[in-house]
Amino acid sequence: MKSKGSLLWKILLAAGSLLLAVSITFLTVSLVRAGRIRVDCGAAVGYMESVLPPTVAGVKEERGNNAMPAVTYDGQDYVALLTVSGRAVKLPVRASWDKTAVKKVPCVFTGNPYEGTLIIGGVDDAGQLDFISKIDIGDVLTVTDMKGCEFTYTVSTVKHAKDAKASTLISDQYDLTVFAKDRRSGDWLLVRCNMG
Repeated sequence: MKSKGSLLWKILLAAGSLLLAVSITFLTVSLVRAGRIRVDCGAAVGYMESVLPPTVAGVKEERGNNAMPAVTYDGQDYVALLTVSGRAVKLPVRASWDKTAVKKVPCVFTGNPYEGTLIIGGVDDAGQLDFISKIDIGDVLTVTDMKGCEFTYTVSTVKHAKDAKASTLISDQYDLTVFAKDRRSGDWLLVRCNMG
């Protein structure tokens, strides 16, 4: 007759092995997904750069039409490239907010760079806005539209918010807001920037 301690030990060992297998599977799926996102974003960036005219400095100005010009790649409309100086980050930005697409690529939530109202959202995943929790005041972000207008922004503040509603995100004090949910804290990180 086996002792109860021996049986309990076997149950705990089996449970531990199962948890380890689930963890390894989750990690593998996460790494594969991140790799796929990097490849997809890289392909979109490559295409966008191939059709981008020579860049010129962008400025805020009154325009008759403030819609951002778009290029279509793989059936999706993209309006800008987002780069972060010193972080080797270059990401495509989708033309409109889409709760499914935002898991793969940053999307315009609202606004445009011409009026200084641009808000871009994404997720804090590898290959996307994973730099957001490491960004500092004074860092430089650049948004290049598909006409080659390059808008340069300096990070003014990094704030935490409990939600990402329009009333939280929209502010006339900042020219650019980039936001994503921080997986560690569960808060939304709002990187607020001004031109210059």
